[in-house]
Amino acid sequence: MVRRTSDLRLNPLNLIRIMPAKGKPVSEFPFRETFFMPKATVSIQILPKSEKDEKNLKIIDEVIDYIKSRRVSYEVGPMETTMEGDLDLLLDIVREIQYLAADMGAGQLFSYIKIIYNPKGVMSIREKVTKHRKHV
Repeated sequence: MVRRTSDLRLNPLNLIRIMPAKGKPVSEFPFRETFFMPKATVSIQILPKSEKDEKNLKIIDEVIDYIKSRRVSYEVGPMETTMEGDLDLLLDIVREIQYLAADMGAGQLFSYIKIIYNPKGVMSIREKVTKHRKHV
């Protein structure tokens, strides 16, 4: 029997804390920032089509608020929002975003989705972008 990750995600015993190797400083441990290694990264860009630009921006803001409410790791960029976590959960969010935008008055919604998935885990958003950030 194959078990899906969605069957496992509610059991706290399935979240294993990643501990640094003995004698190795925590700052050198590659996954020190995460409680668990995400199995997927999903980026979504939405382009709602309504009659007024102000309404389009309101829909985008509401979608970002919805992502925040789902308590997944995310990063908002100028062109897309990236989330990380369990693939089933992230795809549920993507599906719900479609309905949310339609309910808010988007006559049509273009969604551009990018997915990275590895059952053994993927690099976190922070690990991917930290070295490229300008520190003030």
